Amino acid sequence: MRRGLADLCLWLIVSLAGIQPGSACALRFASNFAIPEGRIAAAELSIRHGAVGAIREVPPGWVLTINNDPSWITTASGHALVGAAFLEPADIKGFFSITPEPGYECSSLRRQGHITLTLKLYRDDRFRWIALSRDSLDLLEH
Repeated sequence: MRRGLADLCLWLIVSLAGIQPGSACALRFASNFAIPEGRIAAAELSIRHGAVGAIREVPPGWVLTINNDPSWITTASGHALVGAAFLEPADIKGFFSITPEPGYECSSLRRQGHITLTLKLYRDDRFRWIALSRDSLDLLEH
């Protein structure tokens, strides 16, 4: 009974959000991305006209929060619980699978301001936030 109720709730959420199976794009660092010095302690992601459809993986020692708002303005943030869980930028192969809002495609999400990613880096006993430019990120349809 619980399984049937859970399936029904999932179907309602997907149906009401207008998420269409198969229309997704993978968000990852661009191949020409200059990896910043330091280890990643936290990250904040903002998506306009899209929702997080899937997470590639959650690193051990990390907490992620995703708000797939019905307005199609999505926010996701994460942070390491302890310093030993900080990540090397080169270790991150991909982030999320993003489902575009109906009427949008992956290519339209590449416009300025539709996706922003900010990283909190730890280096030399100091933290600093850096905002990545859209050229630092790739959106690949899959």
